[in-house]
Amino acid sequence: MTGWEVGVLAGALATLLTAAGLVVAVCVGVATRGWDPAVPVFLDLLLAGALIGLGATDSWGAIAGVAAVVLVRGLWHLGVRRGEAGPRSA
Repeated sequence: MTGWEVGVLAGALATLLTAAGLVVAVCVGVATRGWDPAVPVFLDLLLAGALIGLGATDSWGAIAGVAAVVLVRGLWHLGVRRGEAGPRSA
């Protein structure tokens, strides 16, 4: 395989993984009747797709996309942790 073919394959795999992440997240949301467990699933698969897509290209846009997914994922987890931390009794 040439470098061009690998890039196309990686780009297609990244798109497929992102679409699968959306489908799986919707299935998790429906199965659990809530979106709290579905969002982390989607963000993890979106990050995986973004990282694979980053392997397909070397543009600053791809790097910024991965950074944006990491930022949103981190903010989501930070918000979930703060939301779960309630008052503690001694």
